Formats: sequence, structure tokens, C-alpha cells
Amino acid sequence: MDFRDFEKDVVAKAKSVEIPNMEWKDIAQEFRLAIYQNQDRYNPKLASERTFAVRIMSNKLVDLMRKARIVARKPKKKTKK
Repeated sequence: MDFRDFEKDVVAKAKSVEIPNMEWKDIAQEFRLAIYQNQDRYNPKLASERTFAVRIMSNKLVDLMRKARIVARKPKKKTKK
């Protein structure tokens, strides 16, 4: 599987979401990395390559949003004087 075949999907998905402190290019890179890292898990009997890539991106998006929410919730440490 050549993950570069899904570049249009990667860019479109990355541009369609907003995650605090991330630009669309950062999101797209996270998607590319996730697809690349999971390509050995692809099974053509279960889904098409595009469906697999879209599912990987959707899962990564959830992970990124959770991480952004956790970072936003962390209270700032008070410094002692």
C-alpha cells in the first residue's frame, strides 16, 4: 500500500477540522504518520485501502482531540513565592 495515494483525503480531512494549537499541516502530518505506521495491519479482505486509510485518520483525529482536551483541562501550576 502506498500511503501517498491518499494525500487528497489527508489534506481535505486535515483542513476540515480545528484542533487547538495545531495547524492543518500538523494535523495532516499526524494522519500521514498514522497511516504509514499502521499499513502493515491492512487486510484487503476487510476493506479497501482508502477505507482503511480513512478509518486510521478518523481514529487519529479522535486521539488528537482527546489530547488537546486533556492539555486544555490541566490546571496551571502555581508558583510559590
